[in-house]
Amino acid sequence: MREKIILSIVEAGTPAARAFALRVFGRSRCIAEQALTPVESQEVREIAGQYVSLLGKGCSTDARDYLDILGAGIFRLFIERIWQQLKSDVSEGADIVVASQIPEVLQLPWERLKLPGSSAEMGFDERFSLRRMPSASESLQAASGEPRPGPLRILFMACEPLDYETEEIGMLQAAEGLQAALEICDAGSFEELRRRIQAFRPHLVHLVCQGKRSNGQARISFQGEGFGEDLRSPEELTAALAGGQVQSLLIGGCQVEDPSALDEICQAAAHHLPLAVGWNGPTKMVRSFYSALASGSDIDRALYTARRDAKSACEPGRICALPVLYALTDKSLIFDQKRQEEYLYMPAGQQPLPGMTEGYAENLIGRRADLKRLRVALREGAMRSLIITGPKGCGKSALATRLVLDLATQGYIPLYLYSSESNSLSAVRLLEAFAGALAGADQADEAAGLRDAGVALKARLKRMLDIIRQSRFLLLLDGLALDERSGRIKDADLAGFYHEMLREADTCRMIATCPSLPEDVPTLPSKAWEWRLTGLSEAAFVRFLLQDEGVAERYRRGEIAYKDLHEQHSSVAGLPACLAQTRRALGSGFKPRVCDDALSGLYATLGQQSRLALSRTAVYGIAVSPAGLAGATGLDEKRSLDLAREWQKLSLAYAAGDLWAIPSSIRPWLRGNLKPEELMNAHRAAADFLGSLAGMGRSGELGITRLDCLLEARGGYLEAGELEAAGDVTSSISGFLERHGYYQEIIRLNEEILSKEMHSVPMIWMARSLLGQGRSKEAEEWYSKAVDAGPEAAACHGLGTAYFRQGEYDLARSSFERAAEISSAASDPVGEAAALHGLAAIDMEKNENSSAQKRLQQVLEIEETLGDLQGVSDLLQEMASIDLRLKDHKAAREKLQRSLEILKRSGNHRAEASALFNLALIDIELGDLELAAGGFRESLAHRRILGDRRGEAAVLHNLGQIEAQAGEIEKARVDFRDALRAYQELEDKSGEAGAFFQLGALEVQQNRITEGLMLMALSAMILRSIGSPDLGQVEPVVERLAAWLHYSPEQFQEMIRRATQEYRKDGGWGLVKAGEKKNG
Repeated sequence: MREKIILSIVEAGTPAARAFALRVFGRSRCIAEQALTPVESQEVREIAGQYVSLLGKGCSTDARDYLDILGAGIFRLFIERIWQQLKSDVSEGADIVVASQIPEVLQLPWERLKLPGSSAEMGFDERFSLRRMPSASESLQAASGEPRPGPLRILFMACEPLDYETEEIGMLQAAEGLQAALEICDAGSFEELRRRIQAFRPHLVHLVCQGKRSNGQARISFQGEGFGEDLRSPEELTAALAGGQVQSLLIGGCQVEDPSALDEICQAAAHHLPLAVGWNGPTKMVRSFYSALASGSDIDRALYTARRDAKSACEPGRICALPVLYALTDKSLIFDQKRQEEYLYMPAGQQPLPGMTEGYAENLIGRRADLKRLRVALREGAMRSLIITGPKGCGKSALATRLVLDLATQGYIPLYLYSSESNSLSAVRLLEAFAGALAGADQADEAAGLRDAGVALKARLKRMLDIIRQSRFLLLLDGLALDERSGRIKDADLAGFYHEMLREADTCRMIATCPSLPEDVPTLPSKAWEWRLTGLSEAAFVRFLLQDEGVAERYRRGEIAYKDLHEQHSSVAGLPACLAQTRRALGSGFKPRVCDDALSGLYATLGQQSRLALSRTAVYGIAVSPAGLAGATGLDEKRSLDLAREWQKLSLAYAAGDLWAIPSSIRPWLRGNLKPEELMNAHRAAADFLGSLAGMGRSGELGITRLDCLLEARGGYLEAGELEAAGDVTSSISGFLERHGYYQEIIRLNEEILSKEMHSVPMIWMARSLLGQGRSKEAEEWYSKAVDAGPEAAACHGLGTAYFRQGEYDLARSSFERAAEISSAASDPVGEAAALHGLAAIDMEKNENSSAQKRLQQVLEIEETLGDLQGVSDLLQEMASIDLRLKDHKAAREKLQRSLEILKRSGNHRAEASALFNLALIDIELGDLELAAGGFRESLAHRRILGDRRGEAAVLHNLGQIEAQAGEIEKARVDFRDALRAYQELEDKSGEAGAFFQLGALEVQQNRITEGLMLMALSAMILRSIGSPDLGQVEPVVERLAAWLHYSPEQFQEMIRRATQEYRKDGGWGLVKAGEKKNG
């Protein structure tokens, strides 16, 4: 055993003449001692400073000869005078410990000390070991406790180096062929280090970082938020390390600011950890160090090997930094090679957002630079719209998902929309998803407004944008489909919305993914960024591969070399699309060259039933429940679930909560293993399941809307060649879309069906949609095609409606009559009622009111037989309108009253409010103003509950007129004023003009002619601006009042100028309030 020699160096002397004193201990006694002069002590400090400055801007320098001088200086100052006393104890080698609390002493290049008779400097002589003890103690403390079981566990983190990926590659290459477990941190943050230490419990933590100073104190720099640094003290660092029973710390990395800070951090760490190594060098130099450690060598032998190889690797004429060991104990072994404990890697996987399939990652790594930049920009508002572009399979969805999850913690409300092969992104789907989100957030009125078929789609999209602008919604549009030729977004309405979102980039937040930047907006505003993704870096790619224990074990045994993993990265340009499957294949003993090789190898390990079930499941474009698995595989749920777990182990499937999905990147390959007939059967079975689920209203079990579920089912039937079933589902979808006024989407879906097979049903839907858009002539053409394809009542009725809209009443009558005949023959009372209704409409247009009443009576009887209360109510109101034409107000009132009673029973409050309004109008005609006012007030209550501002304004206007007529001027003024406010909110210029006129009339009625004239003139100005025919009734009144006041032309023009000025200032409210004050 070698002699342990302690060189204990302290500072002594007076404050004016401080000097170092050396005492040498060995064999429990003091062997020698000497005191340096103040001048010699100063020289020691200078040597330390010179050595630190040599490597102050990197890991090596051109000063090899000078370093020999420094080593000779250490011998001369500390050893030369006492050499004879030491010679016998160290001539055959020794374990040298430099003990001191003086930083400059510990920073001296003791490894460069060359003793007389030695062929090498102490650091490169295997007979010697060297460690520094940041204490004035005369001996090392005895190590406590048994070493922990192996294998060697290394946790590596590149905190804030200039090129962290190069450092990671260096560590990965160093680990090749070593019996060691290696984990590499991804984010470089202190919190990540703390978390990973607790989970991994490494023997050694290797940090590549920069030593810095804060208020003169040494600090280690971790990755902070965004571009900032996070400086941590040695005490914080060692507290994190101690929690995981870490045995050794290695701090490395080429220092560019203050190399002495690194040494001071290690000196402080040695007071809390058994071992601390400082190495101002690149990670590529550590292989021999870890090779020795992993094979069971003690720390001293490993460091000797590392110093020797670092010296050899250093370029001729240069010197390289060497590793330096700090310790207070005599601990040598980091782990017990004779004892082994199993290590299980637990990756931090990322789940897709609810209802999404893309965005899943077994472990999202290699996006450190992207996340660093984007997180801060999004949080601080420097960027509000982000378009992530890049080739298929580069991880766009995974990065977008991570950013959405981050922003959700900041209080943003994510609204996300997926795309699939059967269901591309569209404005309709977006609007429906947003309306659903509002309804779920107790904003039912806003949701109803967005689904109002009476409002154009573009107007509803604009309203949605207004809501987003005023709230904290965050949109994720994952997978924008672009036209291959133009590069524009395929869905025109969605393209318009995208354009408006970017115009509002200062106030709206959106993340979108697509292959390239849409040409709809080729130049982005300042707060909208394009972020181009490519493949993963080599370091990240290889790290991911080595996270599989099978791959790691083969790497440790040398069956897989780093160059093999490098070739894997190069072969796919780092794209992670098939990375998980490649990893599993490598871990299972294969050496795949391309993705298909990996899939073939994994697929072959499955049994025949499992292979077939997996390929059948790959027809789904979304995540499905166990019942969905069973639907596609044809097996029971339990067996399907067992198989899914088998696939999951091979990264051929993944669980998203309670749902299961096949990665989109491998679905085409899996489906390609099915025979054409098998593939069609699988598509049909999957579509049957989805269609059934939607039909039962249970699409929420998959986290998607009923519309999306039907669209996925439709896509499955089309793939299966089941055109009849696809047409049926398309009809169901079209019915939903029609109720909400999404006519263009109906046309798109049915055009696709017609492109495969000409059939009357999609033709009818095409025509109905065109009719809904007011395109009657085009609708007539499609209805005619449907009639020619096979006369159906619906086609004939639609054709009659198209003719009717164009004023072709004779042609319309013929079509309606034919529809009635077909329906009657088919015992279809609904179709017959619709046809009779059409005929009645023609009668009404031709003023053949008696005939119309008879036909409507027939329809009423049919509706009553069918028990359609809403239909009966609507018919009664329509029949009442004919009575009004015939001036039979009593009959009209009876029908409306009956309609109202039905509506009250049905709970249709909107229709009830409308019926009350119409009843009140009839009461006015009958001269019963009190009854009319009561009806209006009841209608008003319903309108306010419903949030129907337009209906509310109309009621208030009529109430005001009744009150003015009854002499209740103040009540009338309040109602007209409230109506005015509603009209202005609705931007209803005609209503606004009417309210101003009525308020003016009240002023005139109270003999305030000037104030009344101003308000009436304002009414005339508004009517003129919109070209209203009502101007002809208002202008004469204004002129008469001006003449009564004897206004000259100049005075009249001045009055008009002032009214205009007041309107521009506050919408005319100053004039309204002026009249109120005068009245008060």
